[in-house]
Amino acid sequence: MKGIILSFVAIFFTLSLSAQLFNRIEAEFTLKESDRVGNKKLSVGKVYYDRNERVVVFAISFPYREQVYITDEAIFRVKGDTLFSKTLALGLIDFNIFHLFLNGNLEYYGLSNSHWKLHDVVQDDGLVISTWLPPKNYPNGGKMLLSQQNKNLSGLLSYNDKEELQTKYIFEEYVPVLGSSFPSQVIQYTYYENEKEVRMSNYRNFKVNEYEADSLYRFPAWLD
Repeated sequence: MKGIILSFVAIFFTLSLSAQLFNRIEAEFTLKESDRVGNKKLSVGKVYYDRNERVVVFAISFPYREQVYITDEAIFRVKGDTLFSKTLALGLIDFNIFHLFLNGNLEYYGLSNSHWKLHDVVQDDGLVISTWLPPKNYPNGGKMLLSQQNKNLSGLLSYNDKEELQTKYIFEEYVPVLGSSFPSQVIQYTYYENEKEVRMSNYRNFKVNEYEADSLYRFPAWLD
């Protein structure tokens, strides 16, 4: 067991050597959502992220034009020049898939560079499954389980302090993006007692380190 954990950590440090090669990434996306009562929604557009700006920008073109800005502190929804809504939420950037990719931490969902503690590693049917424990006083205090296949993150399970499953992610259909790999399909399940919400994101036509449209990557000054 100790040998598996040491190998797991060694792979992380090897992959970290290739981190921080890129600052920007953009892609076209399709988002399919299903809420707790089965209502479905489809959104299409482009997503932009610059790790120095620390703002994820979703430029939605369908079913209507809308901008969504995700920051370290809140989620802003903008229609035209009008702020439609603001939802407070902390810590969204550090564990965002685009931030993790640009920093070379996607394989371990950023946990290796956080205060989370690696507790256990097992191998099962071609998967490497690791258990991570949260830092003290962490809200809800639950563990996370990560699964990897062929050195790519394939799944994540997040529990609360009562060992109840809260969120499940599936990362699949990896595609090459300038010498690395990015999951072109991400499925998120969020559980509420006997109900669940499902979000399936598909990404394509990636561009990295594009500097011709700076404003697309930035938080609007008028929202500060």
